[in-house]
Amino acid sequence: MAFFAMPCFSLRKNQLLNQNEPATMCSSLPITLQPIPLAIGVVSEKPTTINLDSAISPHENIHQVKATDKKEIIRTEKELQDSSPPPVSVGALLIEPIGSAKQEVEFDNETQVAHPANFLMIVPLLKTPRIKNIRCEGEHYHYYGITSPEVIVAEATKFISDNSSVFQWSVKKIIAKFLALTIQDSKDDCQVNPEAVWFVVSMTQKSDEFVIPRWHRDGRMIECTNANHALHCRYATTLLGPTTLVLQETEVVTQGMKQYVGKRKETANALAGEIPLEITRGQIIRFSWGQEDSPVHSEPDLVAERVFISCIYGSISEIKDITATRRQKIGDLQAQFRNE
Repeated sequence: MAFFAMPCFSLRKNQLLNQNEPATMCSSLPITLQPIPLAIGVVSEKPTTINLDSAISPHENIHQVKATDKKEIIRTEKELQDSSPPPVSVGALLIEPIGSAKQEVEFDNETQVAHPANFLMIVPLLKTPRIKNIRCEGEHYHYYGITSPEVIVAEATKFISDNSSVFQWSVKKIIAKFLALTIQDSKDDCQVNPEAVWFVVSMTQKSDEFVIPRWHRDGRMIECTNANHALHCRYATTLLGPTTLVLQETEVVTQGMKQYVGKRKETANALAGEIPLEITRGQIIRFSWGQEDSPVHSEPDLVAERVFISCIYGSISEIKDITATRRQKIGDLQAQFRNE
C-alpha cells in the first residue's frame, strides 16, 4: 500500500468552492497517478480530552426529563455504550488495503512512521438517530471557528431538530461522539492540531439532482501553515439516508477522471461500471484533499431524505483562510470566524 505525506501549498485563489457538497473544492488539474487500493483502518476509542457528556446540557439528565422520554434515553444510552468494540491501540493502527492484493506500506525514511492513509474508515460506528420528516430543502448549518464541541453540539442539534422530527438527546450524544473520535484521529494520525474547525450539517429532501453522479476529487482548500502536518483531510458521516459514494482507485477510475475533467456526464458514463465501496450509515470516513490520489467520490442519488455531517480541522489561520474564501467567493453569510 502506498501512502503520501501532505505537502504544503498556497491556496488557489482563482478556484471556487463547490456549492453542492459544502466541504468540497474540485481540482481541475490532470493527474498521473497509478491505481492504488484505498485503505481502511481501525482507530481506537481511547479516552481523549473531549468529554462526551460535557457537550450535553445538564438539564437533560435522565432524572429531569419527562417520564415518557426516559425509556428512549435509556435505550439510546445503552446503544451508544454497546456500539464500541474493544479498544485498539492507535500506536498499532491496523491498515488493510481494500481488495485481495496487499502492497507494502510506504514509510518516511527518517522517522520510519507510516504516512496516514488517504482514505480511512474509523470505528466504532455511530448509532444513527431516528430523524424523520425533514422540513427544509438543501439547508446547511456551518460553524467556522475555535474548536468548541459544546457550542457545535448545541447549535447543530438545534438546527437538525428545528428542521425535522427527532429526539434531541440522541442527536447530541452522536454529534459529540463524532467530534471526539475525529479530534483524536486528527491529532494522533494526521498530526494536525484541531485548534479550529469548519463543521457542516447538510439536510436534503428527495431529489433527482444526483441521479448522474458528480465524481470528483477534493481539491486544495487552504494554505498549509505547518510542515509537520502529515495529512489534510475531511471527516464525514451520514446520519440519515443514502451515504457518500466512494470509488476505489483503479485504472478505469484514474483514466476516466483524467480524460473527462470538468465533464460530469461523460465522467459518470466512463465510471458507470465501477462499484462504490460499501459505506453504512453512521460510518465515519476520513479522506484526503488536495492530493492527486485523493479519493474519487460523489453525493449519492437522493432517493430519500438525507442528513450529512462533515468537518475539517486545522490551525486558526487555516480555518480563517477557508472562512474568508467562502465569504468572498460564494457569499456564504455564515462564514464568520468565531472565537468561542
